[in-house]
Amino acid sequence: MSIYEEIVATDKRSPTRSILYEGTCSVCGKKVTGRKCDLEGVKTCRHPNLKNTSVPYSQITDESLRIVFEGIVKRCHKTYCKEYRWYGDKGVKVCDEWLSNPYKFQEWVESRMLHADSESKMSIDRIDPSKGYSPENCRVVPISENARWKSTTIPITVNYQTLTGRQWSERIGKSPDYINKMRRNIGIEKTAEYISKFLNEESQGG
Repeated sequence: MSIYEEIVATDKRSPTRSILYEGTCSVCGKKVTGRKCDLEGVKTCRHPNLKNTSVPYSQITDESLRIVFEGIVKRCHKTYCKEYRWYGDKGVKVCDEWLSNPYKFQEWVESRMLHADSESKMSIDRIDPSKGYSPENCRVVPISENARWKSTTIPITVNYQTLTGRQWSERIGKSPDYINKMRRNIGIEKTAEYISKFLNEESQGG
């Protein structure tokens, strides 16, 4: 049984457009907002521990963004997090600017959401998967786009544009796995040269 009582739907939405729910902790009385499945899965009160955290999450006034930021910090800096091995353990961290002042993260997201499609489900994406979360290495993209970039994805940069192998295949009108197969056979540099040559010929009408 969850420690949260009176879990009810709110008019708030997460960055993925999911309905957020509010529940009251039966142990300490704290009201918490989150996804229903997350609230229903909590069995013990963890709120007293939040007083000892070095990250002042409360600076983020948007509840849904606070949940997103807490998740990012946990998988990058908390060894107990089950996702830590894919992030923090590989050197992926959150920049000092956002850690010391989380509201800067909210400002950064909101400034980019002004230009986003309000009907699309959005996500925080790292441009270079090997680097951490920072204004320089992150972007706000539709979830459908972010799903293409996994920790095992190898980006290919041609003419200052970075895409996945599948995206380059689509760009030059080939089968979905065409470029990835080429990369595996002849290497990333020669593959990039092939794409560059194709784009040059295309721009010249050839």
